[in-house]
Amino acid sequence: MRIHNLTFGSKDYSCNVYLVQGDWDTVSDVNTLIDVGTDVAIIPRIKARLSGIGKKKIDQVLLTHGDYDHVQILPDIKAVFNPVVYGSNQLMQVDKALENGQSIRIGDKIFKVVHPDIHGSDSLCFLCQEEAVIFTGDAPIHRCHEKGYYSDKFLNVLEMLTHNNIKEIYPGHGPPVLRDASKMIMDSFIKAKKTKKRSI
Repeated sequence: MRIHNLTFGSKDYSCNVYLVQGDWDTVSDVNTLIDVGTDVAIIPRIKARLSGIGKKKIDQVLLTHGDYDHVQILPDIKAVFNPVVYGSNQLMQVDKALENGQSIRIGDKIFKVVHPDIHGSDSLCFLCQEEAVIFTGDAPIHRCHEKGYYSDKFLNVLEMLTHNNIKEIYPGHGPPVLRDASKMIMDSFIKAKKTKKRSI
C-alpha cells in the first residue's frame, strides 16, 4: 500500500488529502482519495501519478466527514475523475453510505469503517488491521486531553484501537504519526477515561 499526501505544502487552508494506491497497481487495486480538501492543485498532481495500465486515476473517494475543508472541491474531483463517493449516510454528496464495521477495499488492502462518535455524527475513520494503519479525519484518537468530554462510544473505540497495536496514524490535519502511534493512542485513552471519571 502506498500513501501520498497530495496537499503537503499547499498554500490553501485544506485538510490532508491522501491518495492510497496498491503496491503493484494491479487490476484489483482500488485507487482511493481519502477526503478531497479545498485545493484544486491536487488535480494535476493526481493526473501526473501512475495508476496502473487501463486503470482509472481515482476509483473512489472516501469522506471522513462533511466539513468544508474536507469536501469543498468534490464537484471538481467528480467532474474530472468520476469516482464513486462513499461516506456517512448523513452526507448528501455520497453515492454510497458506509456503515460502522463495514469492510471496504482501499488500494490493495481491506479496511474497516469505524464510527468514532466524535467531531460530528457524520465522522468516519478507516482502519486496516493487517497493516495497523488508520485514517482518522478530525477524530482526535491520539490527542485526547484531560479537559475534554468524550462519549462512552468514543471511549470504546479508543479501547478497541489500543488492542490493534496501531503503527501509523494519518490525521485530517498535521503530519502523520509514524512512530509510537500505539503509545500515543494508549496515552490518549487514559486521559479520556480520566475525564469520564471526573464527570461521574
